[in-house]
Amino acid sequence: MRSFDDSTHLTLFLISEISHLVVSIFILLLQNLGLQHIHLLNMDILMKTLFTSASAILIATSLSAGAAQPAAPKNPLSVHVLNLQTGSPTAGIEVELDQKQNNNWVKLASGKTDSNGRISALFPEDKTASAGSYRVVFKTGDYYKMNNQKTFFPEIPVEFNMESNGEHYHIPLLLSPFGYSTYRGN
Repeated sequence: MRSFDDSTHLTLFLISEISHLVVSIFILLLQNLGLQHIHLLNMDILMKTLFTSASAILIATSLSAGAAQPAAPKNPLSVHVLNLQTGSPTAGIEVELDQKQNNNWVKLASGKTDSNGRISALFPEDKTASAGSYRVVFKTGDYYKMNNQKTFFPEIPVEFNMESNGEHYHIPLLLSPFGYSTYRGN
């Protein structure tokens, strides 16, 4: 059985409110046409009919869309690089993901930040995230060299521990040529 999310409940509430409004307008129109004695029971029946019809359409659409499109598993790791010197996203930084295995770092994946300074799916699609020690290495030296700037940090390794609880890990890097900051984002 499919459960409904908050947006579905909000939609049902809005349908109810719109149904009330439509019925009220309909009754006002009938009264203006000279039908002064509209029974409240008729209004209630009309409102329930409108609400039930709209709800049935919403539920059927929601269920068929859910059946047709199963939810894809979310990639457990993303990164974001922001340039503190310019105040803008940093595109083109190579980022490597490594996992610690038997006291050695083993490369799992790499990518380059997009025009928004992001890699939204850094964890390999063909692997399952497991608990353990990981690191992302931001290759900032190459970026600064390409932009004819000096930097004190040619690479910025960020080590972190991943749990096997299915959570998403987001690692933002706030970057300048001579300093950086990072934290666990969301």
